[in-house]
Amino acid sequence: MTQVEEDSMFDQWGGGIRDLCERGFMCHVVQEKKAFKLCLPFKPIQEDEAKLEMARRYFADFAPATVKDAMYFFHSTKAQVIDLLDKLPVRSVECGGKTYYYIENGKSYDKDIPDCILLAGFDQLMLGYQKAESLYLPQEYIRGIFNLAGIVMPAVLLHGNVVGKWKNKNGRLSVELFGSVCEKDKKAIISEAEKTWASLKRVEWIS
Repeated sequence: MTQVEEDSMFDQWGGGIRDLCERGFMCHVVQEKKAFKLCLPFKPIQEDEAKLEMARRYFADFAPATVKDAMYFFHSTKAQVIDLLDKLPVRSVECGGKTYYYIENGKSYDKDIPDCILLAGFDQLMLGYQKAESLYLPQEYIRGIFNLAGIVMPAVLLHGNVVGKWKNKNGRLSVELFGSVCEKDKKAIISEAEKTWASLKRVEWIS
């Protein structure tokens, strides 16, 4: 491989690696360190069929979601989303003046949702919904998580709502809170951090 070919393959914007991923030949390994693996063999399907299947998975696993959420997630128009909804076995529920759609997925859960969850950067819970429609991200905190450079910060989810963002460097966890948080909830954040990182040395609060 020549230097020019190597530079093209490993270009910082994706290069050949990105092309192989987009075509379904490679995918990321689920781990902190960046690595790739070969995808399992698959049989391509028609574009319309693929879009319908992606919409089915979205409304089964990301839902409840609004039409605007789906427009944001799929980069689609309102008419395109409504057309997909018409072809899927969705149910709807009204909440806060908005209509949410979902597909029963048959899953059941025997555990309570944790008081605190430390979301990763670019977490799907943030990316799966239109920012202005999100059930989890208060509007006044949008810029704290979605910055103007296109970075989606690691969020602190407390009782189902984003209350801050975190950064862990060399065992030192910095938690920037966007508003007031009581001592009991701070202990819940610390407890979750200790479960996540066995090597955690200290927690610093930024407000």
